[in-house]
Amino acid sequence: MIKSMLTKNERYEKAIEDFDKTIELKPNHADAHYFRAVAYALLGKYEDARSGLIKAQNLYKRQGDKRGEEIVDLYWKQLDELQQNGGSLSAS
Repeated sequence: MIKSMLTKNERYEKAIEDFDKTIELKPNHADAHYFRAVAYALLGKYEDARSGLIKAQNLYKRQGDKRGEEIVDLYWKQLDELQQNGGSLSAS
């Protein structure tokens, strides 16, 4: 592979940095909180992921975004599975 390509972890860390910038500019940006939480989960930083999901869920609820709330609810299940399986989702 080309040396200049980022590893998966480096891409997740870069994504977190980008979402941090978005959140700094727009603290109520629910999607940024949600996707940052997903990146944390993929890095195995489950407490940070949970904290971000709670923030996103509260923002979606406050903004009346039912779809966003449903997406967070679904991801809670995946987060639990990721944590139980050491960072990988089952094929089912």
